[in-house]
Amino acid sequence: MEHRDIIEKITRRFERPSRWGEEKPRILFWVDSEGEFKDTIETDFDFGDIKLLVLDKYNGFHVKYIIEHADKESKYLIYMPYPRPKDEDNILADTMHYCGTPFSADKASIICMDLQIDVRYSSMIKEHMKFFNSMDRTRRLAESGFDLDTEDKIRCGMIAVTLGCRNNDINTIFKEVLKRYSADPTTEKIDEIFDKLEDYGLKTPFWDLCSKEYGTPSPNAGIMPNFGEVLRLLFISYLANNVDISNTRFESYVSKKKARIFTFINGMYNDRNYSDTVEQLSQLVAEKLKICPYFREMDTRKIAESDAFACIDEIIIEKLSSQIVSTAKPLDPVDVKLIESRKKMHYGEKYQSEYDFIEYGTMVLDDFSNFFNRIVTIKTPKELLDNYSQSWHRIDRYYRNFIVNSDEIREKTDIMEKMAELVENTYNNRFLDIITEKLCSMVKSYKDLPIPYQTSFFSHYLNRLDRTTVVIISDAFRYECVAELREVLEKTSRVSDLKLDYMVSTIPSITKFGMAALLPNRGLQVTHDGKYNVLIDGQSTDSPNREKILQNTVKDSVKISFKEVMTLKQDELRSRCAGKKLIYIYHDTVDAIGDNATSEIRTFNACGQAITEIKDVITLITNKLSYTKFIITADHGFIYRRKQIEEVDKVFVSTNIDANKRYALTDKSNEMINSVEFDLTYLDQSNSGLYASVPSSSKIFRTSGAGHNYVHGGLSPQEIVVPVLTVIAAKGKVTEEYVGITPPVKREIKKQKQTFDFLQTNPVNDKYREADYEIYFTNEDDVKISDTKRIPANKREGDEQWFNVQFNFSGPKKGKAYLHINNITDPDEEPQKVEFNLNIMFALEGI
Repeated sequence: MEHRDIIEKITRRFERPSRWGEEKPRILFWVDSEGEFKDTIETDFDFGDIKLLVLDKYNGFHVKYIIEHADKESKYLIYMPYPRPKDEDNILADTMHYCGTPFSADKASIICMDLQIDVRYSSMIKEHMKFFNSMDRTRRLAESGFDLDTEDKIRCGMIAVTLGCRNNDINTIFKEVLKRYSADPTTEKIDEIFDKLEDYGLKTPFWDLCSKEYGTPSPNAGIMPNFGEVLRLLFISYLANNVDISNTRFESYVSKKKARIFTFINGMYNDRNYSDTVEQLSQLVAEKLKICPYFREMDTRKIAESDAFACIDEIIIEKLSSQIVSTAKPLDPVDVKLIESRKKMHYGEKYQSEYDFIEYGTMVLDDFSNFFNRIVTIKTPKELLDNYSQSWHRIDRYYRNFIVNSDEIREKTDIMEKMAELVENTYNNRFLDIITEKLCSMVKSYKDLPIPYQTSFFSHYLNRLDRTTVVIISDAFRYECVAELREVLEKTSRVSDLKLDYMVSTIPSITKFGMAALLPNRGLQVTHDGKYNVLIDGQSTDSPNREKILQNTVKDSVKISFKEVMTLKQDELRSRCAGKKLIYIYHDTVDAIGDNATSEIRTFNACGQAITEIKDVITLITNKLSYTKFIITADHGFIYRRKQIEEVDKVFVSTNIDANKRYALTDKSNEMINSVEFDLTYLDQSNSGLYASVPSSSKIFRTSGAGHNYVHGGLSPQEIVVPVLTVIAAKGKVTEEYVGITPPVKREIKKQKQTFDFLQTNPVNDKYREADYEIYFTNEDDVKISDTKRIPANKREGDEQWFNVQFNFSGPKKGKAYLHINNITDPDEEPQKVEFNLNIMFALEGI
């Protein structure tokens, strides 16, 4: 290197900030191990305002005195014409350390200076000079911002640049290698990846680094590890953290550093950038090792803590379904808890519908047992409907969710089909039939049904309008759906009070009767012309007339559709509702879908949609119009069952009667068999001579036409128990608070597998809403040292608020660790970071 080049590089070193600080250096050491320039340094070099001091092994103290005491302002170049001494033999050792990387004039040392790394690594740089022969590669490494303070990190940096990785952490590099291989799992692909490393002598260092980190095979006599064997070691070691595979053919595949592997694979599962990668590789290993048949022979609970392979979930789903079918009984609480834990694991989302299918199926069977023991003691219609409104309606809800999830499963196995048949038969034959027949057997006239009646809705709930009241009438929004809506609203701080009641609908429980009953009235008159239209004071109660009927009683009232509320601009909506004391909003999602033969199969999906829509309209009106009182109700309920009704199960109807599926209206008494007849004078004395007949079971009349699954009009609790949910919303803008998680009191990690107790800080109520939290530990360098866990913080007052969470730790055994608690529901919430002492006394494996 020419003298002017050396002068230029030295001058540049004084002009740029140190790697370890922002200030420009004042002192620079030049280590010339061979003494190449010792005879010319003082005569042939002009460094301008930089002062030169030459060391001769004896004047170190004098030099130290000059630069640290006599002259603390000038720039100094200290020339050392011999190899750098060991620190214990070097009086200037401390000065050399804080001054950064010494200058050297050979190529490897120049590269060290360009990378701002210690010149002692120059011999390693020489080993990989082929890599540094490219100015582009050297520049990318220099500009990468990588931490290059150890030999391993420098090699990782070169590997990262070669493979185009974003940092020089071996975990990230290995993830990228796995990701590229998973995209094309062939020998050609892995050769393509490693041929790049081999070109620069980095293939062996890569596997050495992997061996240090994960316990994978290290290169032996130039023979590189087999990539398939490495994958096998990764996933079997990950499995072995939670499943006992001792004394099996897989035991020899377990790494001594399985804890580190567990943290590594778990991290990939929880990183959306790599989750597809780890799933594909997991499937590949499972197929190659034929591991799934082995799991089928194991007890379900012994494999339930691992998410190493997707087939574990498939086997658990199959076994739990089989258990339900073989016993015709619900799962015990331990297995239900197992399902909940599986849903929180990696493949839980993939198999969410299957697990919910099983869970809701077992809920139907469980609640049916309680129902069956109680129904025989019921003596009156009121007692039956009270029990339905308090608890039995849950069976309808569980059945609804069971069907929704059943439809989401792409391919049901034979045993799942049998389970579906068991739940279907239990719901239809042992719940729906029994409860309807029981009610019908106790009802001889409408007056046998308990009050309040639907016709008294207005006088009962709207007789005193102390503030603007919004009534939301959702067609066929049956009781169990409103009960779920109540639970949804309870979880938000936007609601301050809720009350759920029920009324008994009209008979028949159909739209034109129910909608009329919800208007102000002193009785409902039914026309005697065979059309059986419903009038109030001689006026039609069809949709166009409802606003006029409302205004006859409450002048400042308005009728509006759900669609209009959601689509009108704020000014238009405000203008439409300005000054009104009473607002009737008509919503029709469930009935519109259910009452259509081509779409009735989606009835239960429509229920979930309706729940969301009504929650949204409450929020919108509260925010845009500042109204806070809402009453949610319906015109009638419905029966829906997936099983097709056979002709033999239909109720015979005389040919002279025009009947619908669940009711018949006639102008004379017919006293049909297997039916209950009602004199319509219960609605108004003018209806004398008009009658309604309904089946005395959950069956339908034998009529023509499609649409046998979704029906209404009859006397089942599902049809006549009409919900009335009163909602008082919170005023003004509400800042939602989450329940929060309190970290463990004891903050010391002593074992590689350790359980901690977390407390849900507040119960879910009108002030605090539920949230899912992600928790894990990192070391002082912010590197994960544990698996990632999730806490569904949804406990209410009176529920157990504690969560017991077991972590698998890897990495350092001493020092500091940090617990991270992140709110997944609201990522904007400030995460918690809590310091722990890391003091693992006895390691279970080599880490």
